[in-house]
Amino acid sequence: MNRCMFRTAALGASLALFLAGPAAGAGTQVSATPAYRAAFGAPPASQGVDCRAAVVYLPGLGASGSGDRLAPIPLFSVTPGKIVEEAARVLVAGHPEQVRLLPLPRLFPEGTALKGVEVEEGVAVVRIALGTAGQPHPLASQALAHTLTQFEGITGVRLRLGDDPPAPVVRPDPAAVEPPAAPRLLDVLTAVQEGEPPAEIDVLFDRPVEVIETRLERPDGTPIPGKLYTSMFDMAAVLRPEDPGAIREGMALRVTWAVRDRKGRESRGSRTISLRWYRHPGTR
Repeated sequence: MNRCMFRTAALGASLALFLAGPAAGAGTQVSATPAYRAAFGAPPASQGVDCRAAVVYLPGLGASGSGDRLAPIPLFSVTPGKIVEEAARVLVAGHPEQVRLLPLPRLFPEGTALKGVEVEEGVAVVRIALGTAGQPHPLASQALAHTLTQFEGITGVRLRLGDDPPAPVVRPDPAAVEPPAAPRLLDVLTAVQEGEPPAEIDVLFDRPVEVIETRLERPDGTPIPGKLYTSMFDMAAVLRPEDPGAIREGMALRVTWAVRDRKGRESRGSRTISLRWYRHPGTR
């Protein structure tokens, strides 16, 4: 796995779901569902892999911030043939980093597992095994309906719990969805490999953005000098520090940012965050 693909896989935490995929090559592209384009505009340029851009719908991420309606978040897959099942899995089983990075309610009780998705005459039958005691979120069925019907050939969803008969077909209700909020800063981390200094610091956002400004400073205002560029399908502002040896795990960084998504929504702010290290599997 080359460095770009390693970092992309490592940063599935950014709520874009990245799957293990084919080798990089020339002539690659990012195709997008109509739902992605409606929510976030044109997809980013390919970074060496064929990729499908879609969305999953979750409560609590919309412009109103009320949590009683759904809003889309980006999902990227480099194995498009599996994207329907993977989108359903994010909603049913949750994504470990989603809870940490964004204030997201679970749609299903903890421990719920996706058993499979079959499309029958245009209806996606989503088979799940419920985990701990509890009931699905009131918006769970609409979240699945809006997410899965963005894919060709699916017009509705049936939820099947264990051996119970399938529930009635659910069609997407437009009133259950609102536009996404402005871009969010998610995290600041560096991916390290054994025997190598932390060569880059990644400032992660929840969608592809145009970076208007990004500054990294120590809490006393001393800047972290280095070269800045974008990566991760434009979901990260990446600083290559001039002095990698000065970068320490857990060091406090003051991040100042101004970004704009492809629908013109802007986000500006400043926050002090502890630098998180992502260690490549097998390193200590």
